Amino acid sequence: MTLRTMTGVALSLCVLGQAADLAACGDKFLVASRGTRFQRAGLVRRPASVLVYAAPSSRMAGTVTQLSIADALTKVGYRPTVVTDGAEMARQLREGRWDLVLVDLADAAALPPGGGTMPAPAVVTVAYDASGNALSQARRSYDAVIKTPGRSRAVVDAVDEALFARALRPASGTKASN
Repeated sequence: MTLRTMTGVALSLCVLGQAADLAACGDKFLVASRGTRFQRAGLVRRPASVLVYAAPSSRMAGTVTQLSIADALTKVGYRPTVVTDGAEMARQLREGRWDLVLVDLADAAALPPGGGTMPAPAVVTVAYDASGNALSQARRSYDAVIKTPGRSRAVVDAVDEALFARALRPASGTKASN
């Protein structure tokens, strides 16, 4: 009987010693290094050329410099080109193939109308101190409108949205209506 008792005690000690290593179904997620990730999957971006027009007299020039917009666009895979002269912008639009133009809302009226052999680029405008009517008109006219960006991420998100919408456009080159 003592042999049977000793065997039972030894067996129970072995089982109790192993209990610390056993994990139930969800216990493995309670360990700090084994958590699940509920983050959004990364956006797959296609390389796109972006023309940024920042006239020296506009607030856009300060925003481009302060928020490092060109660096932020380059970091996510776009190819930005910053121009500060209206004549240079017109020349770049005539000669180059641009996927998107980023411009101040006040300067957007100076953009030449699309309608050549190349598809017109998407246009993202930055609105500073725009009234409600002007803002709603700009949203109808342009692919995306950013209202006074405070972070470069807001600009990148608007560029992503405009390029995605441009890819879904009908072949005629007009803005799709909802």
